[in-house]
Amino acid sequence: MRNLRRVRLTIVFLILAVVLTLSAIANEFAADEPRQIILTWQNNPQTTMTITWRTDVEGERSVAFFSSEKTFETEGAEFREAETYTFAETAAWLHTVELTELIPGKTYWVVLQTDDSKSEVFSFRTAPAEPEDITFAIGADAQHLRTQMHVIREVHRKVAQEDPDFFVYSGDFVNAELSDYEWDLFFDLWHELMITDEGRRVPLIPAIGNHEVVAGYGGSKELAVFYFNRFKIPEPEKYHVIQFGPDLTIISLDSGHSSTVDGEQLLWLERTLQEYSDSEWVIAHYHDGGWWSSGAVPVKIRCFWVPLFEEYGVDLVHSGHIHAYMNTLPILGLGEYARKIDSIIEEGLARAKEDFEPGKNYAPPLQPNLLQLSRGNWEALGFSSLTEGLRELTYMLSLFVIQTGEATKLRVFDQISATQLFAQFWAPLLASKSYRDDALVDEKEGVLYMVGGGLGAELSTVISADNRWWLEDSRAVHHFRLVSIDASRNELKVLPVFYCPDEKTWEEGEPFVRRK
Repeated sequence: MRNLRRVRLTIVFLILAVVLTLSAIANEFAADEPRQIILTWQNNPQTTMTITWRTDVEGERSVAFFSSEKTFETEGAEFREAETYTFAETAAWLHTVELTELIPGKTYWVVLQTDDSKSEVFSFRTAPAEPEDITFAIGADAQHLRTQMHVIREVHRKVAQEDPDFFVYSGDFVNAELSDYEWDLFFDLWHELMITDEGRRVPLIPAIGNHEVVAGYGGSKELAVFYFNRFKIPEPEKYHVIQFGPDLTIISLDSGHSSTVDGEQLLWLERTLQEYSDSEWVIAHYHDGGWWSSGAVPVKIRCFWVPLFEEYGVDLVHSGHIHAYMNTLPILGLGEYARKIDSIIEEGLARAKEDFEPGKNYAPPLQPNLLQLSRGNWEALGFSSLTEGLRELTYMLSLFVIQTGEATKLRVFDQISATQLFAQFWAPLLASKSYRDDALVDEKEGVLYMVGGGLGAELSTVISADNRWWLEDSRAVHHFRLVSIDASRNELKVLPVFYCPDEKTWEEGEPFVRRK
């Protein structure tokens, strides 16, 4: 009986503690106080800046006052009225304003106000009109689990200390895509820490990850409501491009989360790379990794995006998703393998169109040898090479594609890429312990692929760099990368910055340097 009373008292005290904690949190901010301030770009960073903030009430009026003078009075200052909105999944009211017609390379000071509450003054800096030195951070995967907040806080603090012009973030801001609580953790932390000692807030260039959309893959904007409502980014939003100053282009892609890798996004990517082909430095980023994995998304990235990266001279590609640090060698030549696949599909589909007989059933179980080829058994069937077996497999599956709908190369690709024979085509490049074709390594023109989901999520195991010719370095460590462009030397440097939570120490890794 005495034990039962103790349990009841313990429960009562716990409930009181929770109530008091929630009351303290609720009283921490006035309902109309501007908080969770985040800066993004929807248009030219030289002349615009978009500012979004949160309050707990709708408010009657929300404005952004701004000036090129650090000390200014809001009364009589230039201002812009904000758009106010909310959405069903959140308790927040959001206010967003795009400042336009700004002067390139200039610092502006801002005060936000909703009803009677004002923010503290902060600053931002527009992109330069002429070539200048640029420094930015790049990383992914904080996820904002409560158990990891001590690491996440330290990593963000360190990033801000480096005074970057902006932060390129390759997805997985939260762990649960519809958790208002976790999104609050992200934006509260960003508001608190991503500001320099001089009061300058660090803008964000985001790419969507699998933890931002319901089910992770094959989703839509409607299934990623927090991401698309809280980040104001350029059209078409699912993927977008930012040119920061005259020298640097940053392309943000969607690795299958709210948009397919192929289709409209692929067409947009090629158009964009053509449009910005004169840019001195081009960087692409997205969430899911590239050509070394065997999943459906990485396979399409390898076959569709990588050839474009090589053709148009992309310098760096960053991805997250793997909670570790990996760097490849500068790689050039994978496009030849992807083009070989494309040629095989083109030939197989053309041959199938000539041989197709209406009324005949080309279902895979009815086609001799198809199952064997799908399993990779080309030698047992007497084919002289794996490539010859892949040609026959492609032909047979093309007949089935013609029978079942629109006869496109993409539909044939989807069929053959799911087979073991297709995986065997890439195996010598992906899994060999000793293979190294120097023709695929080009220090001057090759693409450096950087993997880095190290902003605070729980670390994962990594494959050893000793067992992969293409992998220069790999380690399970929290980190971000600091990218700097020296305009006078026409030099780009990528410096990895590692954090060890046990020792609470920071360490710099070996930098990658490219000069043009």
